[in-house]
Amino acid sequence: GAQNTRLLQRKKQCQLRTEARDGHRTACASQNASYDAIVVGGGPAGLATALALQKTGWERVKVLERQEVGAGGGTALGLWTNAWKALDALGVGDDVRRNVPRVGKVQVCREDSDRVLTSFDLSRCDGGPHEFRGVLRDHLVSCLTSHLLPNTIQYDTRVTSCNVTSHQGSTVTVETDDASTLTADLVIGADGIKSAIASSYGRMTGRDVSINYVGQTAIRGVATYDTLPCDCIRQVLGSGVRAGVYPVSEKELYWYVCFDDNENKSSSMQGEEILQEARMVLETSSQTWMSSVVWNAISRTPTDRVSRSRLGDRWDIFDAFSSNAARVPIALAGDALHPMTPNLGQGGCTALEDAVILASCLCAAGAHQKPSGRDRSRCISESIGEYTRQRATRVTPLVIRSNLMGRALQTGFPPIVFARDTFISNAFNPSHFLDHATFDCGELGR
Repeated sequence: GAQNTRLLQRKKQCQLRTEARDGHRTACASQNASYDAIVVGGGPAGLATALALQKTGWERVKVLERQEVGAGGGTALGLWTNAWKALDALGVGDDVRRNVPRVGKVQVCREDSDRVLTSFDLSRCDGGPHEFRGVLRDHLVSCLTSHLLPNTIQYDTRVTSCNVTSHQGSTVTVETDDASTLTADLVIGADGIKSAIASSYGRMTGRDVSINYVGQTAIRGVATYDTLPCDCIRQVLGSGVRAGVYPVSEKELYWYVCFDDNENKSSSMQGEEILQEARMVLETSSQTWMSSVVWNAISRTPTDRVSRSRLGDRWDIFDAFSSNAARVPIALAGDALHPMTPNLGQGGCTALEDAVILASCLCAAGAHQKPSGRDRSRCISESIGEYTRQRATRVTPLVIRSNLMGRALQTGFPPIVFARDTFISNAFNPSHFLDHATFDCGELGR
């Protein structure tokens, strides 16, 4: 059952932590090391990128992760068809799928969860077959880590600076908080929405890489049950507040609450404080939330399985990160490149696409086969430029659409709330609901 699965996952994680700790000690012993590529950030985007590089011939790849070994973090990710295509291309899809239920139905309800506005199977969406599974972040990270070469990840390492030097080609120098100086022909920033690498890139190129905070906050958690109260993706709409749930195992339910929030408000809350805020937001909006599946899930969530984050995005991806013009051998992936609001459920999915497409662009140009020097630097920069162009074309419409959808769904203006609910109940057609999730990142080359 789910309990045995969790025990096996924890045993596997303990083994990986031991191996990673040994690798961390080895890495720290050499404070001036050189690599083909350095990936900053050990979350799903960074690990997937490192794995894609290794699978396409980049053997000297180092991942720098600021958290300690086994620290964990986050709750769960909803992975749609395009994400599973990327995971399959990386060779880890089946491992990630193991013991993760496939979900095939969507419900959209009002806040009491009893009034269903619409309900449909994913088979009614064009472009199928479609695949959706909610995956615990720690499980995804564990699966990706287990496929990397030994000693790839260096934990408890924070990057303090990133600079480009030019001598017989461009080299990126990365300095860390333990006084190490690492160099690489390529650096990939996969360090999240507050990316230090994106900031360094902006400083070096004079480009605006700022984040647009949308004035909304999301609280996310994972609740535990003996019997799950919901076996579908359930989106729950209120007035000025929205929420949702979906299963991530036989006995665990992911939930979220999204609400308008002052962007200057402190985000240092933790554990029980976050759970209390989620209850307060729902109760203040409407008493009917107290009978919803979301309210019940909050009460069943341990304090160490909840998170809170302000939502932001970036629309001018190509203008900000056109590395081909800047000739800077720095690429970005995931939220570091294209932060987006979670309204389409595509943040994690497109991050996994990034990994495959970046490696494929580098592979197509033969960058890893060229000796260090001007030819390799030029090849890497041109590959990053092509990657950035492809990702801007693919992701920018998603970022904009997700932003606008969030504003429409979360409105608190009564006439618009009425129009929204009436449209969903009477006119919504799911045919094109998943058009954005049919994207295929392709296979990895060699």
